[in-house]
Amino acid sequence: MKKETLKYDKIVIGSTLEGLLYAYLHGLPLFYAVAKTPTDFETLDIDDNFWGSLDHENISTTIKTNKGEITIGSSKLEVWNKLFFSLSMAGLIPCTNVQSLRIDDELVKITTKNNRLIKIQPKNILLFDDEGVEGLTRAYKTNKRLIVYDWIIFHHFMLNFDFTMVQTEWDYCNKLWFLNPLDAHRPCDACLVSYVSGQTELQNDLTDYILRFTLKNIFKEHNMKGSLNGFRPNGAQNYRPVSYEFVARQVVKEKPHLYYDWDNIKSMTHLTIEDILKDKNNTNYVMYKTCSKLTQKTGQIKEVFISQV
Repeated sequence: MKKETLKYDKIVIGSTLEGLLYAYLHGLPLFYAVAKTPTDFETLDIDDNFWGSLDHENISTTIKTNKGEITIGSSKLEVWNKLFFSLSMAGLIPCTNVQSLRIDDELVKITTKNNRLIKIQPKNILLFDDEGVEGLTRAYKTNKRLIVYDWIIFHHFMLNFDFTMVQTEWDYCNKLWFLNPLDAHRPCDACLVSYVSGQTELQNDLTDYILRFTLKNIFKEHNMKGSLNGFRPNGAQNYRPVSYEFVARQVVKEKPHLYYDWDNIKSMTHLTIEDILKDKNNTNYVMYKTCSKLTQKTGQIKEVFISQV
């Protein structure tokens, strides 16, 4: 096993949107145990203003639901990808194929998927996400609530509605998001979002039967049918049953645990995007560093850089 030691003054641990944004604004190297990529339908709060801190305008959009129209912000995934790309281009994400990450005294030890051990020796650690991170102290507040994403593909589905999302009154099957299909031959894809209090409830209560029973009620309530299947003897149209299958399940913590600061580790898991954007010490360091390098090589983007900082 090949060993390497990297020394830093300060690092960020955690690939949440908050962690990426903080690392971007302060020019800090970022490491993570689990990639926390947002889903396709997660959006920013409409009050989150990235303009000036990040070259991204939070544009609000109105979508239709079964409970009326709602206004949402820009895609979190779009912002996450932009931040991840910028940090990578600036050399601030040194390792992406992580198998495990452990904090051991003053060292951070990362084992990669190709059996490579990387030792990191930072003076300060900023912890934004604890998922998959070993060696942490006991949290003073645990958040056991889980978000469950059940991804669905439809085979026979009549798109006789204009909902983007259906919301229910329950934590189980709380939202059903309709998405553009990844395969053009399918009428629609979807994601069923549920909230459970912990692993026990997930295993015992959020079963395939419960999901299918709830979906059946949603289809019936909103008159959602399968594809057209000829006509009945009385001339009325006949429809196939809605045909679908669950293709994947993703389970994530709703929020990370909360920790007290200890040793050289500062807990940042409580920070929101709004908190980070309000920080008066934000510097746009990554934009400065990346644009400066490109300007030196091409001499073509200096004016653009100056206008955005």
